[in-house]
Formats: sequence, structure tokens, C-alpha cells
Amino acid sequence: MLSTEHNMAADSPQYKWLKRDLESVNRTLTPWLVVEMHRPMYDKYQKGDAVAVAIQYEIEDLLYEYNVDLVLSAHFHAY
Repeated sequence: MLSTEHNMAADSPQYKWLKRDLESVNRTLTPWLVVEMHRPMYDKYQKGDAVAVAIQYEIEDLLYEYNVDLVLSAHFHAY
């Protein structure tokens, strides 16, 4: 679970923790890798949303590198 309200840049504690955690997963024992965060990385309702774009820039490559299977997020206030 990640905090989208805190720094995720490559030199941040959160990014370093995520990288270490993803590196340590034994995919034989844990075949599905799921990441959860409050705000979405992709926002079709608010194209160019600064937070979504920042998340993509900061961690998207890392999620691909470690073959994360599923990312869960929410946040929408458009009911």
C-alpha cells in the first residue's frame, strides 16, 4: 500500500521501500503482486491531473520492472 499524498520520487524513503519490497518478492511463493494506492495513476475524467502524471513519472516503470499484476486505486468524487 502506497501513500499518494507523500513523495514517491526515486530518492524518497517511500520509493526506496517499494523497490526493496518488490525486489524481495518470491514469485513462486507469491504469484500475484498487488499494489494499492489512494489516487489513480490514470485519470480519464481529469486528463493531465498533476498527481496522476507524477505517479506515472515516479513509479510506473518500477511497477513494470517487477511485473506488478494489479494496481488498485480509487479517489474519484464524481458520483
